Amino acid sequence: MYTQIALGFFLIILSIIIQVTFIEIAVRSLKKMVGTVGSRAPSFSRFVITLTGISSWILISTGVVIWMWSFTLLSLGIFNTWEETIYFTLVDFTTLGFGDVNLPYNWRLLSGFIAADGFVLFGLNTAVLIETMVRLRADK
Repeated sequence: MYTQIALGFFLIILSIIIQVTFIEIAVRSLKKMVGTVGSRAPSFSRFVITLTGISSWILISTGVVIWMWSFTLLSLGIFNTWEETIYFTLVDFTTLGFGDVNLPYNWRLLSGFIAADGFVLFGLNTAVLIETMVRLRADK
């Protein structure tokens, strides 16, 4: 039980570091790009391209975190195939929890950590996207 708790907390902290690093890269890139706009609001196409780029970047960073959890589960020998491991992680990370694939009894606490991680990161990503939209629209 203590191993699961320690591993779960470690992986959540690592995933937050990964996500925040990706967000910081996106913010710095956005400042460079939007900084060239000056005192006028960005055009419709620039607005769409910026939000699409940041959304895609966030999706990539979320994918990195999902692969991190999947690699961990596969390394522990909990699952036998990448497909099963990634499927479980995706379903758990999005808190859908279909229940068709489960962790063994001695590792089941990790599923709660995966779901909590997804919950935290989706909230963080939503905040970043909303803040991006607000700042783009306020740039007049």
